[in-house]
Amino acid sequence: MFKNEFTEMNINFSTSKYPKELAYFLGFFWADGYISSDNSLVVEIAKNDADDIEHIFMKVCTFHLYERNRLNKQTQKTFHCSDYERTIIPLLKQLGKYPKSIDSHKNIIEYIPEEYIKYFIRGLYDGDGSLYLPHIGSKCTST
Repeated sequence: MFKNEFTEMNINFSTSKYPKELAYFLGFFWADGYISSDNSLVVEIAKNDADDIEHIFMKVCTFHLYERNRLNKQTQKTFHCSDYERTIIPLLKQLGKYPKSIDSHKNIIEYIPEEYIKYFIRGLYDGDGSLYLPHIGSKCTST
């Protein structure tokens, strides 16, 4: 019996089976992901780091995985997800992905239910590795 294990991305917190993981992924994607020219969601990170969080990402959807070796660089692992329904990418852009204003994080934070905001922030920090505190004018970086 053939069983299709493919899971499409669902970014609706009301219907997601894994809302914590979804919030984490969105934070990571906000920090380190991009929308490709073929309307796919892409996150490319060092393989060692990717191996640590792959189980979280794979609960959000079935990503296509690619590994790439570059001369004098760490092996990179790429998570790739196509937006077949053409609904996810417009929503992500509406929520502030590729923003041109200071309100960029406001929209995505308001979209995520309050109990999952901490997972979004954790993903954001894991993806970027630094925080800028404008009222202090300093940057805090993880070690």
